[in-house]
Amino acid sequence: MQLNQALSILKEEGYKYTTKREDILNFFNQEDGYRTANDVLQFLSGKYNGISYDTIYRNLHLLVS
Repeated sequence: MQLNQALSILKEEGYKYTTKREDILNFFNQEDGYRTANDVLQFLSGKYNGISYDTIYRNLHLLVS
């Protein structure tokens, strides 16, 4: 799925755009194979100081649904 398409679907479903959501989608778009929440956390921690597993899991749950 294209990044812009995924972001459009989120908007159509009533979810607001956030840079963290876009960055999570970019992460999965760039990576190949299975990735863990820890992989996502490590990827985002350089950009978002203090990002938590709660944030990661909440956004992953949203993106899966």
